[in-house]
Amino acid sequence: MIWNGKSGIVSHSVDWTEDAEGQVNNAYRRPISAAISVESSLLTVVYRGQDILVWDIESNAVYETYAKETGANRHSAATISVTAFVTGGLVFSSDLSANLLSASYSDGDLVVFDITEGTVKEKTLVYAQILASSSNGRTLAAADSTGRIQLFDFETHRLLNSISADDYGIKSLAFSGDSSRLLDIRGAKCRVWDPTALLRPDEVDESSDTVSVFTLPQETMLESTDDASLITALACHPNGGSLFCGKADGGVYLYEGSSGLENQKLFNHANNVTVVALFYDSQSSILSSVDSSSRVMCHKLVPQDQTWRVDGPLFDHRVGTAIDQILCKNGGM
Repeated sequence: MIWNGKSGIVSHSVDWTEDAEGQVNNAYRRPISAAISVESSLLTVVYRGQDILVWDIESNAVYETYAKETGANRHSAATISVTAFVTGGLVFSSDLSANLLSASYSDGDLVVFDITEGTVKEKTLVYAQILASSSNGRTLAAADSTGRIQLFDFETHRLLNSISADDYGIKSLAFSGDSSRLLDIRGAKCRVWDPTALLRPDEVDESSDTVSVFTLPQETMLESTDDASLITALACHPNGGSLFCGKADGGVYLYEGSSGLENQKLFNHANNVTVVALFYDSQSSILSSVDSSSRVMCHKLVPQDQTWRVDGPLFDHRVGTAIDQILCKNGGM
């Protein structure tokens, strides 16, 4: 069905499962995957065990069917049963002039079709399950079942970057609007990647003998974050150079504002009792903290050469009710 985006009303519906005689052919099948190119007015749909069907949205007719080995079937009958079929990865290049379609197959092959010529342009063994095109259409991201993400030049399949993480189950991939970052969702977490491979020059001479960061594949390895403690409270020093962070492990830490890196652990509430609120008074240099057990603590912080000295606690009290926020008057207690 096709909806009018402004009115929300179904403008018309089509059924590409009808055969030449007009009879419904397996109308109750569910497609494995679909992709749309708004600029080209093309919609691709794939069913298990069959070739890729490309539908022309403007004319409401079959545009072409594509086989893995030969490309376009040139309006001949699509293969009803194939040995390798699309497993879910199916995406158009966002480059308006490229007219490229990428599909990942059950035998591990990643295939790029040239829609204009109707040919198989490139084929690479990747075992991808999820595909995404960058906003400029130049980069193809492919994620496999082990949690690895590979970045390719969409047209040539030249490997640009390989990202490995020791947690599995990538649910989704997407590029930022400027194509400089890649986002993935694994479980309840969303990660943002900014590999330098995405910052490619507009024009790259593939035949050049010059070796640069843009021509050699890069590798990124992320260690497990299962043991990492989440930041649950935040306070900033007025100069912007220091950040005070409370964590789920009960600790309060000092971070560098310029780099975002942890500098030192300042003090600790009870182990694994989450710090829920922080307040820093610059006049007195007192940092107040509250944890999930309603315990309130105040410490005086004295900056030294590369670290901060912690005096106190000046105040340590547990309130009988839950505390969500803390404020202190200027100049101290």
